[in-house]
Amino acid sequence: MMRTLLTRTLYEKRWFLAGWSVVFAVMTTLVLLFYPSFSEGPAIDELTKTMPQQLRGLIGDPDQYKTIEGFIASQIYDIRMPLLIMIMGLVLSVGLTVREEETGELRTLSAVKLSRTRLLVEKWLAGSLIVIALNLVAAAGTYVGVLALGEPLPHELIWRLMTLSSIFGIVAFSIPFSVGIGSGNRAATMFIGLVVTVGSFLLTTFAKAVDWLKDWEVLSLVHYYDTQSLKSGDFSQADISVLLVVLLAVLTFAIIRFRSRDIA
Repeated sequence: MMRTLLTRTLYEKRWFLAGWSVVFAVMTTLVLLFYPSFSEGPAIDELTKTMPQQLRGLIGDPDQYKTIEGFIASQIYDIRMPLLIMIMGLVLSVGLTVREEETGELRTLSAVKLSRTRLLVEKWLAGSLIVIALNLVAAAGTYVGVLALGEPLPHELIWRLMTLSSIFGIVAFSIPFSVGIGSGNRAATMFIGLVVTVGSFLLTTFAKAVDWLKDWEVLSLVHYYDTQSLKSGDFSQADISVLLVVLLAVLTFAIIRFRSRDIA
């Protein structure tokens, strides 16, 4: 039964996966094609000097653009990937939870010989597999872009970034997923999802330039998504631990709430 529902959910989301795969592949490949323009010449340095200090976090550190490793870490995985993953995760979580409850599908599934806990776990696993698959697509797009440029392939860095992005993406997806399946409320799911997505991105971006925001940056999910340290070192155990604690907390909340509440 678990395998049947899991594969069924993945089958139902095949077009969702296909559409977002195009988005992730095109984004990574196209961004990399701009690498020569950024790495050669003073254009990016001049642009940075003309920008207000509060907005410089939106383009990252110009010094990172000089090498292909720094460009991949900063321009693909540090700026664009977390925002894209959080948006995708919010859309996916709404589709797997509140939309299915509104159509009555979730109530039908809970009436068959399948515990609510297993139902929740299967849907969460399906969503997590989609997150991992899209990160693999992004890694493939990165390879295509680097090969098109004729640059040496930083294999280890790409797979480290892909792994970190997958962990981050699963957590980012799990937060609105847990709210959606735990409450069945579309408004609450969208609100929490947007706070996590937009709030985290803006808080981390502006905290680099606004002193009083730095103390609050620990509340941002993106704060625990450190791509720059992967260029010269290993994963931050502290950041991974925080992400796993958040994941465990939201899933525990979801299981407790979903097992006891009425399904519309």
